[in-house]
Amino acid sequence: MTDTTPETEPLKLRARPRPVKRLSRKAVGVTIGTMGLLLLGATMLAIRPPQLTSSQEELYSVTRKPVAEGLRTLPGSYADLPPPRPVPVPELGPPLPGDLGEALLEAERSSGMHHDPLYGGQSYGPDGDHAERMREVQQERQAREAGVFFSLSHKGAGTADSMSATERAPAATGVSSHRLQDPTSPYEVKAGTVIPAALITGLNSDLPGTVLAQVTEPVYDSVTGRHLLIPQGARLIGDYESTVAFGQERAFVVWRRLLLPDGSSLTLDDLPAADVTGAAGLRDRVDLHEGRLMKGIALATVLGVGAELTVSDAETGLERAVRESIQGNVNQTGQKIVDRHLNVKPTIRIRPGWPLRVIVTRDLVMAPYGTEGH
Repeated sequence: MTDTTPETEPLKLRARPRPVKRLSRKAVGVTIGTMGLLLLGATMLAIRPPQLTSSQEELYSVTRKPVAEGLRTLPGSYADLPPPRPVPVPELGPPLPGDLGEALLEAERSSGMHHDPLYGGQSYGPDGDHAERMREVQQERQAREAGVFFSLSHKGAGTADSMSATERAPAATGVSSHRLQDPTSPYEVKAGTVIPAALITGLNSDLPGTVLAQVTEPVYDSVTGRHLLIPQGARLIGDYESTVAFGQERAFVVWRRLLLPDGSSLTLDDLPAADVTGAAGLRDRVDLHEGRLMKGIALATVLGVGAELTVSDAETGLERAVRESIQGNVNQTGQKIVDRHLNVKPTIRIRPGWPLRVIVTRDLVMAPYGTEGH
């Protein structure tokens, strides 16, 4: 007979370990590579300089034509013109002697005795009382200009009491001593006029140099606004300085000469340049040289760490003295490197075509552009 007893499974003392779930090496490599490419592309896009193309918009507009302020106040037709004012005819006084007439008038004007006939007064003739009147006026003037013969002082008086009576006294009248001045010429560009322009050449503040600009809008006379004095296309010649303080972001530019298209020119009295808002100076791009500063700091840090790594517990007195001397010299060298990079002045760069404004500070007497006498 055969034995039909089933065989029992052998006893297993160790259980099968659980399978470990791991990330796929291919998936991890693809993910890291993709992120690296994205980071590299973003970095290259950020540091890439802007490309100037022909379709780029201009920094200033040359199509807008300004309307002169004088044209807005003109009447609509000849019927609206005001009637002409009658010319006042002065009343002549008695004749003055030929050789002494001008001297007498100058003396009367300087003493305040002379009255202008145009304002309803009358002039004095060379009568017998003229010398007496001149003497009285001179005495009155001397009395006004004479100083006091005594001083007022009190004990314990402060700085305010040490001031003279003339300095503390208010003005005798509220009228200014200056008088209204007539225009020197009908073809004037008055002070305060703003001339639009744009740079032709670039500007770099590392070295001083000359800069050129071009007027972008025509400029008319300030009184009527009818006469063209500075045409569009006139050129400006100026200078800029290289003296730039730490943290400065604007370049100082002055204009010294104006060149018109017909060859004529005008010397300018260092007219300042401003931006489109009227603020003094020009600002475009500023390089603070932060890369140099970071390099200096990194170099100083490496030198300091290298000196500290030489510390040992079993060093002798000579070794300690040498180490401390090296550390001091390295620290001093690092400080000098950092100070030198901190003293680097920023570089201001202005691109060609940058819009600007020229502020007129003195009246410019010119001639109408395009006339025969110009």
